[in-house]
Amino acid sequence: MRRFMNPSKSVLYICFASGETLSQEQVNEIVFGLELSGHKFLWIVRVPNNIPSSGYVIGQKEDPIQYLPPGFVERTKEQGLVVPSWAPH
Repeated sequence: MRRFMNPSKSVLYICFASGETLSQEQVNEIVFGLELSGHKFLWIVRVPNNIPSSGYVIGQKEDPIQYLPPGFVERTKEQGLVVPSWAPH
């Protein structure tokens, strides 16, 4: 018997390795893609950095949520969850 994933019960988990960072442009693209998709998600978001593969600075004080487009978290609160900086795997 073959089992298929039930899309209504699945969640997109977005988390990049601590050795990588996204640019502001890449963060914006993820935001628009998530919002337009309507898919449920859990996104571990970090402060963007325009230097490729610069790694994540431990103890960074900035709130990554402030780098998301205005209203994104509110508009998607029934669709997904944005977690700033870090979450266990």
